[in-house]
Amino acid sequence: AAAYDEAFADTRRWVQQGLLDYIAPQLYWPFARQAARYDVLAHWWAQVVKPTHTRLYIGVALYKVGEPSRTEPDWTVEGGVPELKKQLDLNESTPGIDGTILFRENYLNQPQTQPAVRYLQQRWGG
Repeated sequence: AAAYDEAFADTRRWVQQGLLDYIAPQLYWPFARQAARYDVLAHWWAQVVKPTHTRLYIGVALYKVGEPSRTEPDWTVEGGVPELKKQLDLNESTPGIDGTILFRENYLNQPQTQPAVRYLQQRWGG
């Protein structure tokens, strides 16, 4: 809804009309963020693309991993690895979600993300 409100971009409608090969919504919130729960939004997008040929890649917030946040403390618990794991597990187990995009690349080299980067290397084998 934020994209529509701010830019009049009705991405859901574009998916329904078959105008997109893929869509990559930015779901930059943890599971515990009640106003915009990660799992609720990911499942909603999976339902949107279900009757279409549009592929769905979920953008996750690597830039928040390891960063202290009063409203989203989950990103610092055990280096943010448990939150990241829950998001990746959901993406991989939900029909209709075709992959994950980490935002953004230069955070792979930041000190605060190293526990998560080690986890990703172990999980994705490289």
